[in-house]
Amino acid sequence: MSSSKHWGQRPPGPGTPARPVNHAVPTAGQDSTERRTASQSPGGESDHTLLTTAEAAHLLRLSDRTLERFRVEGTGPRYVKAGPGKRARVLYRKEDLEAWLDGFRFKSTSEYVG
Repeated sequence: MSSSKHWGQRPPGPGTPARPVNHAVPTAGQDSTERRTASQSPGGESDHTLLTTAEAAHLLRLSDRTLERFRVEGTGPRYVKAGPGKRARVLYRKEDLEAWLDGFRFKSTSEYVG
């Protein structure tokens, strides 16, 4: 039995770099060589890509649970609920994550608010 998570795939051997996965899906009129990354529009500008909690936490270098706790406490970045009800998916705009981070920029330790 293989120790790989996915059937038929083996992890890269020693010294072999892991291949990055491109999850971008081509839109109508695009072929696979014209795929754009999830965070950039064709002009290189940021679009309104929505990130899951796990993706946002990874971008912020926080754990998923920390980001969830910030959401419950009202101290985290703005988020979007994709649908009605308590069980609707929570998504984050990259622009909102960056704006939230900008609120924590300091030049000196004397600027910290306790």
